[in-house]
Amino acid sequence: MPKKLVVWFCLIAFVFLVCSAFAGPVLAQNESNFIKKDSQGLPVIDTGSGLPTVTEDQVVKKAYRVVGSFYNMVAQIAPHITLGVVIIAAIAGIIFESARTTIKWAVIGLVLVLWGPQIVAFIVNMLSA
Repeated sequence: MPKKLVVWFCLIAFVFLVCSAFAGPVLAQNESNFIKKDSQGLPVIDTGSGLPTVTEDQVVKKAYRVVGSFYNMVAQIAPHITLGVVIIAAIAGIIFESARTTIKWAVIGLVLVLWGPQIVAFIVNMLSA
């Protein structure tokens, strides 16, 4: 196996380890929002009521809530991931010049993630005008 390929594989494995270390606490904080519990702290599963009727407005509101909670999790994790990628790319940039472009794309990706709702709202407003 070429030496460069081994180095890139090690860097990618390290990035995944760093990402999983930062993602765990954020996902653990949000666990209590998804599980309904009774007074004793045991999970409650309602199976006797059947399927409720759902309107289109309820589906749209639920979709907005899901997208909003997903965006909040990503907005908390993205700066940490970007910092890890920038540090690893800076270290790798000493050896490989092509790794230096990774820093630029990591920062651009962070800006797109953090400003995503504003960018989408701007595009929607431009198209509806």
